[in-house]
Amino acid sequence: MSKAIGKWRFILPLLMIMTLMFGSAVSADGKGTVSEDESTIVTVYIQKDGVLTEIGKDGYEALKKEMEMNRIKLEAEKNKDLDEFALMKRNLQYYYNSYLNDAPIQPRLVTSYTYKYVESGFNNFVERTSLKRRITNPIYNDSANPTSYSMIATVTETWSANINITGSAKIKAVTLGATVGGAWSRTETDTFTINPTISSKRWGWLEFTPYHTNSWGYLTTTQWKTSPMGVIKESETSEWADIYSAKFLGTKRPDGAYIVRESINKPTS
Repeated sequence: MSKAIGKWRFILPLLMIMTLMFGSAVSADGKGTVSEDESTIVTVYIQKDGVLTEIGKDGYEALKKEMEMNRIKLEAEKNKDLDEFALMKRNLQYYYNSYLNDAPIQPRLVTSYTYKYVESGFNNFVERTSLKRRITNPIYNDSANPTSYSMIATVTETWSANINITGSAKIKAVTLGATVGGAWSRTETDTFTINPTISSKRWGWLEFTPYHTNSWGYLTTTQWKTSPMGVIKESETSEWADIYSAKFLGTKRPDGAYIVRESINKPTS
């Protein structure tokens, strides 16, 4: 028994020393790991309605809060419009089922389609954080002082939608119905040079987050068939459409946030 107690007299102080030595490796978040170095914002340029303006980090944070409040408000409106569309679609389907049941059977020869886009809502300024990406190669400042470097940036931006919008007839329908008109389907590529100042022993690069317009509503497809009796409406279906479009106003450079970042680590994506 005395031998066991003697052993603990040496083990317990050793455990206390190990705790003091390694306890500092536990991070402040209590997860037991040291947080990796994260990049910091050097400055921010905003391209809006074709005009590029430097607003800095604080200005960017204020703009993000304003845009988020606007997004929440408009998303609520969009969800309400979607519910109304679902009800309208059910009623329309009931009407056409009744129509087809009562329609006389006759030979049908030629089929054609027409399209109409009805816009329910529109947002002129949406931050697309899911499309955020680096648009320059990273540059390392190996000097002892902050240094200005020339970076060549290339950015391509386009549109996207939750449904298939291909073919000239569908594209024309959206062009006629959307607030932005034909600008919704533009795709552009721009290459330009910036000259940011990067801190000593840091990697620097330019990051881009696009600002899009957002039009939502429904695209109606009407099927027509021509028979000896004349032109007959065969069917009509509607799809909920949620369309995001890049913004270019008098320039090929898309609207968005152009963020200069730096880090002690080289970016991997």
